[in-house]
Amino acid sequence: MNFAVADHLGRPFRLLHTDIHHKNMIANSGWAYFLNWELALWGDPVYDLAVHLHKMAYQPDEEEPAKAAWRNAVSPETAAEWTTDLDTYLAHECVKSAVGDTVRYSKLIAAGTESPAAQAALIDKLTTKLHAAHTFWRRANPRPRRGGPPCPQPHPHDPRRGMISSADSSGTLFRSSAPTRESSPLMPDFRPI
Repeated sequence: MNFAVADHLGRPFRLLHTDIHHKNMIANSGWAYFLNWELALWGDPVYDLAVHLHKMAYQPDEEEPAKAAWRNAVSPETAAEWTTDLDTYLAHECVKSAVGDTVRYSKLIAAGTESPAAQAALIDKLTTKLHAAHTFWRRANPRPRRGGPPCPQPHPHDPRRGMISSADSSGTLFRSSAPTRESSPLMPDFRPI
């Protein structure tokens, strides 16, 4: 296996869960057990943190302690220059969520199984997600603004939150240009579509 990408980032790749949120965790006696590993992959540990932050939709006063807990739990090489890449991964999750939910919500509405109120709630959620994703689609640098979650979602305790599920990875969200980094021919520049 070629680890040029990991070397380029300066962080060792690890086994990632990529779907860590409250529905995929069991906490017991100070231990956390992670369920549903079907989306696992080998990659940058910062991506796992980004997926977790995006899916949990922490409030700002909750997000900073979560980031600090992650930073304190990982090795120094795992956290090398992690904040910039976290912003990029959060932007990716925001766009991925909007694309996946567009398909999912369209199918639900087209099936006619949702009540008018549920359809309206889906449309409202999707509108919010598409507006948030639009800010990244229109920029050359897809990093989110500092100071808050990049992709607005309902608070985890909102009863409507259960209607939002993760997007699958079947769609291509970024177009790759020719590699431009001499240190890693495997790491192309990514530009939003």
